Amino acid sequence: MYNLFKLIRLNNLVMIAITQYLVRFCIIAPILNIKGLSLQMSEFWFAMLVLATVLLAAGGYAINDYFDTKTDAINRPKRVLVGKKFTRQFAIKLHFTLSTIGSLLGIAASFYVGAWHYALIFPLVGGLLWFYSTTYKAQLLIGNIIIALMAAMVPLIVLMFEFARITKTILIVIQQNQINLNAIAYWVIGFSFFAFITTFIREVVKDMEDFEGDLETGRNTIPVAYGIKSAKVVAAICIVLEMVFIYYIYWRYLSVLPSGKLDWLSLVYITITLAIPFVVLLFRVVMASKVAHYKLASLLVKLIMLAGVFYTGVFYIVLNKVYQF
Repeated sequence: MYNLFKLIRLNNLVMIAITQYLVRFCIIAPILNIKGLSLQMSEFWFAMLVLATVLLAAGGYAINDYFDTKTDAINRPKRVLVGKKFTRQFAIKLHFTLSTIGSLLGIAASFYVGAWHYALIFPLVGGLLWFYSTTYKAQLLIGNIIIALMAAMVPLIVLMFEFARITKTILIVIQQNQINLNAIAYWVIGFSFFAFITTFIREVVKDMEDFEGDLETGRNTIPVAYGIKSAKVVAAICIVLEMVFIYYIYWRYLSVLPSGKLDWLSLVYITITLAIPFVVLLFRVVMASKVAHYKLASLLVKLIMLAGVFYTGVFYIVLNKVYQF
C-alpha cells in the first residue's frame, strides 16, 4: 500500500484536495457572505468535483511513472516503482481506471451545476496528461507549461463550478440587487497565477536536476537545449517576477484595510513565508552545482507553494476581522 501511495503521489493529492477546500471556504464563501449570499454548490457535489480532480491527477502520476522508467533509472534509481514494485500492465490499468472514474465524476458534477460544456474538461485533462507523459514532456517548454496549467486549474475549477451553479440558482437576485462578484474571480485567478508561476519554476528546477537522464534519453528540456546557465536565468527571472507580483497584489489590494489601518498580518505572512524563501531559492538556484542542490531547491519551491496555499487562511482571518461575519 505504501508503494501504491508513492506511485500516485498521495501527499500531492492531499494538497490538491486541501487547496480546493481552502479556496471554497476561505475565499469564495466569505466574500459571498459579505455580499449577503452563500455557496450554491452542495457539499456532496463539491466533494465529487474534488475527487474527480484528485483521481485525474493520480492517474496522471501513474502513467508518468510508466513512461519515465528509463529516465528515472538514471536520475532517481531508488524511486523507480514501475517494473520493480508494480508491473507495467498494472500501471496502465491503474491510469485508465482512475482517469475514467475521475472523468465520469467530473462530467456528473458539470451537469449538476448546469454547465454541460465543462464535462469536456475532464476527459481532455486525462488525455492531456497521457500525451504529456508520452510526447509533450520531451518537448521544449511545452511539458513545463502543461504541468503549470494543470496546477493553475486546481483553484480555478472551484471558481468555475461555483459560479456556474450561482448562475443557475440566484442570478436574478444578483442582478436585481446589482451585486458585484468580481472580487471572488480576481482573488481565485490570483491564486491560480501564483500556482502557475511557482509550478513552472519547480519544473525548470527539476529539469536541471534531471539533466543527465534527460540528455541521455533525448528529452529537449531548457537545460538540455540551452544549457544549465540559461535555465538558471529563466528560473531567476520567474522568481523575481513572482515576488514583484505578490507585493504588487499586497500594496494594491491589502495594504490599507477599509478601517484605514495597514494589514500587518498579510504583510508579515507574505514576507516570512514567501518573500524570504523566494530570496533563498534564488540564491540556491544561482549557486547550485550538484544534483543535491537542485533537489533542495525543488523542495523549497514545494514549501513556498504550500505557504501560498495556506495564505487563504490568513485571507479569511483578515476578512473576518474587517467584516466580522
